[in-house]
Amino acid sequence: MTPLEPAQPKQSAPTAEELALARETVRRRRAAEKMVETMIVNCRFFTLAGVVGSLTGSLLCFLKGSYYVSAAVVGYVMMLLEMPNRCKVVLKLIEALDTYLVGTVMLIFGMGLYELFVMKLDGAVGPESGSTLFGLFPLEKRPAWLAIKGLDDLKTKLGHVIVMILLVGMFEKSKIVQPTCSLDLFLTAGSVLLCAGSLFLLSRLKPDAKPGAETAGLH
Repeated sequence: MTPLEPAQPKQSAPTAEELALARETVRRRRAAEKMVETMIVNCRFFTLAGVVGSLTGSLLCFLKGSYYVSAAVVGYVMMLLEMPNRCKVVLKLIEALDTYLVGTVMLIFGMGLYELFVMKLDGAVGPESGSTLFGLFPLEKRPAWLAIKGLDDLKTKLGHVIVMILLVGMFEKSKIVQPTCSLDLFLTAGSVLLCAGSLFLLSRLKPDAKPGAETAGLH
């Protein structure tokens, strides 16, 4: 015969106070988790410093480029009047173009950061948008350069403009440097070939079309 097992004491049901304490503990834990998650997500507003800095730098670049253009105009007028002038008009215009491209990079970067981390700019696009110049030139639809879906898309757009800046800088240097031997001519031709190759690669770096987009216009 097997010995009788000792009877285990019956577990009493939790009281109402214990249930209320358990619910309060769960509620506080969820509130703490939500607070931490909100603090982490709110760190996206750190990018506003980059947005403001990029847009400010873009404004300065456009002002500087306009200064180069005005200097080129003054130099051209002085040249027509046969007055002493040391301003090289073409070089000034190339510097203006280079500065405008840098301003464009900073503008796209600032607006892209805002779109990715703060909020979409859909409210400023459309027939009734508030983005106008004294009521003129409203944005009827979203421009292609503002269609940024992620950091990779932003880097691609910036890469295109940066390559153009480098090409303009190379063209500027070619106007200054005078070839003195056959090696200089060979290197100049090689640099032109590399520029053409970079432009070809840029033309190939386009986002893939959506399936059926090519056949949509056939119907």
